[in-house]
Amino acid sequence: SEGTVAVATGQQVGYLGGPAYTVYKALTAIRVAETLEAAGIPAVPVFWLASEDHDLEEVDHAWLFDGCREPLRYQAKAGATDREPHPSRPVGSLPIPPLRREEIERAFADLPFGAMAAAVADETYREGRTYAQAFRALLERLLGSHRMLFLDPLAEEVRALAAPLLARAVEQFPLLSARAIERGVALEKAGYHAQVHLEAETSFFFLLSEGERLSLKARNGG
Repeated sequence: SEGTVAVATGQQVGYLGGPAYTVYKALTAIRVAETLEAAGIPAVPVFWLASEDHDLEEVDHAWLFDGCREPLRYQAKAGATDREPHPSRPVGSLPIPPLRREEIERAFADLPFGAMAAAVADETYREGRTYAQAFRALLERLLGSHRMLFLDPLAEEVRALAAPLLARAVEQFPLLSARAIERGVALEKAGYHAQVHLEAETSFFFLLSEGERLSLKARNGG
């Protein structure tokens, strides 16, 4: 509806929901939207699923507490030799491995609501779902009746909406790239580190080809 405000937040699609602040981010967006609506401003909370991120090793595990309150790293992969064969694919499109329910139940056995937490994990992280699908299912399950919209940039409809903006960015790439490099130099001179590492031929764009994410380079004016 015209005049509606979007209160946006987001997070990488981490295994079993990722860090706890994922839920805090979502609840904060919901609360801000409710506050705006109470003031007469139509608002809706939106959660951006960062499904295009390709750093699998950053999100393929979760930290739990066991019955002795000791931190426990729960790895999504079945074993150290079970390596993802497509490391350049967006993480959100990758299928999740089978949930090892027994390990989770053991870890949660002596914790308050442990059985409920294990059941929710089993319900949402079903075999056959992707990292993005399972992550979204978990958040929807936790947030219950709260009015939260989820946006997945890998969805064809979202990509179509973004196409005009990406086309403009391609046309203005030389200017954008020069400014980004200039800003990185200024940050380093000020005692910080550059936030984005760029070279003259580095573009801001990737090509998804048969599921693989390929970095595009700017060369010879093309």
